[in-house]
Amino acid sequence: MAPRVSQSLLWRFWAWTTFLMVLFHHTDRAKAAPTPDYIQSLGVVGGAWVEKYPTQKVHSLSGVYTLKINGESVDVIDYSSSMTPYDYAHFGVGTSGAVRVEITKNGGGAVNSCAVSPWKLGIQASRSGSTCSFTVQEKHYLIVKIDDLRPLVLMMDDLEDKPDLNAANVYDVVKKYGADDTGVHFSHEAMQKALDDACAAGGGTVYVPPGLYLVGNLVLPSNTRFHLAGGSVLRYMGYHGIYEKWFSKYDRGFTFWLRTAMHSSNVQITGRGVIDGNGKETFGVQSNYGVTILAPMVTSNFIYNGPIIREASFWAFSMISVTGAHISNLKILDRMDMGENDGLDINQSKDVVVSRAISIAWDDPFSTKTWTKSAGGIFSRVPGNDPDDPAEPTPNQNVLFEDLVSWTGCWGAKVGQGHAQAHRNITFRSLTVFDAAVGIGVHHRYGTSPADGVLFEDVDIERLSWSNDDKTTWLAVYVQDSDRGVGEIKDVTVRNVRLWTMGKTPAIVQGFSDQVKVTNVVLENIRPEGLGRPARTLEEINLTKVGFQGSLSLKS
Repeated sequence: MAPRVSQSLLWRFWAWTTFLMVLFHHTDRAKAAPTPDYIQSLGVVGGAWVEKYPTQKVHSLSGVYTLKINGESVDVIDYSSSMTPYDYAHFGVGTSGAVRVEITKNGGGAVNSCAVSPWKLGIQASRSGSTCSFTVQEKHYLIVKIDDLRPLVLMMDDLEDKPDLNAANVYDVVKKYGADDTGVHFSHEAMQKALDDACAAGGGTVYVPPGLYLVGNLVLPSNTRFHLAGGSVLRYMGYHGIYEKWFSKYDRGFTFWLRTAMHSSNVQITGRGVIDGNGKETFGVQSNYGVTILAPMVTSNFIYNGPIIREASFWAFSMISVTGAHISNLKILDRMDMGENDGLDINQSKDVVVSRAISIAWDDPFSTKTWTKSAGGIFSRVPGNDPDDPAEPTPNQNVLFEDLVSWTGCWGAKVGQGHAQAHRNITFRSLTVFDAAVGIGVHHRYGTSPADGVLFEDVDIERLSWSNDDKTTWLAVYVQDSDRGVGEIKDVTVRNVRLWTMGKTPAIVQGFSDQVKVTNVVLENIRPEGLGRPARTLEEINLTKVGFQGSLSLKS
């Protein structure tokens, strides 16, 4: 049977959200009209309101594109890299009215082609001279490809839900704590003091106004909301003496930059700002620490809504031993010329919902993993993972990803590689793979625990132009021995998949031996482009690498 997220899980998220709304009721009341200190411009021209955010000096404007949203000029950020560059723009739009998008090539020249992903939305663009235009009625995360230029990522969100700055339980890090918003001096001590004061008062919102902030490690305690206003940028620098070393890999130290306090609860991160890991620049200096940007760990009832996570030099957003989390409006923008910079990894956590997200990373944008107590030292200081702690690491259980856009050089969405603990009831729903090496799958490589109950549903695979471990394919479900044990994969359902491409190598469903199999794999309504109907044979979906499996079925 196909795995399902439990009804009680959804009820619990409703209850948590209601509790947090009460807790932060003073801070969550938006004013009648947005105030100008956090919005660069707010205007409407025959459509939805448009909200723009100031661009800080560390982020350059694009030399390739200019952009208008409902007639308002919106900054496009240059995100050049040595391999597969892209530009991006982030803005808010109101709850009603159309959104008219006009993208112009700088330097002139006629637009010959303009394609808007996700293709399933059916967005038809028009071309006029050097401009590509289209209209949408709802907010989306889009990737626009014009001619042979670098892609343009457009991220549309709701208008920012700014806290009431006059409320007693709102802590402004600049006005009340003297944080430097010019990017000259480090500001983490001021921010940590504000967070600790909010926690000591029984809960509150720590507000970061627009500006550039150099920030060391931060620990977010219970009952706090950390709100990054649109136009705010937290910047990582990597220096020894400023950051705390958490683990070592590749002969250098790494840190968890922002994390929750151990055994905390009811922590929120919200807003429209940017958490910038500054990965390429800082990792290029051998003495600097590499960075995992955000690590909620040993916490419960965690909420993340809105800020951009940009340019990690290691796993960008790593959730570790979390019970109950809702991640929404997530935007991870990593580089495509750095290795092992995963987007969102769910590690040993349960009752997690990820909804409405775009993740761009060379390494896996969306994945679940479980590890041993040692795991290269990465999690060794986390309770339950410490080798001296008698508690065992927990499985991944009841994890739902939905409404996703993925762009990667590896796997678009994946369970694995780590299987030291079980993966149970993992769902990926409404996923667009803009580009990848492997579209979707389960890779059982490290550990002996099972993957049990995995669902991929409503998936569009648009491009497969990369190669990973000699694989360029839409589906891979297999067990591999890497001298850390092997385990079974069972009850995998892949349903309602549109294959714009199947890749260059065969799809895989393969166990390890007669004793360690892949069992009960159900494929349903798999539609290759050009076939005109659901596939009826495994050959029609290029699933020809099959072995050590039981009960593999294809339904049309």
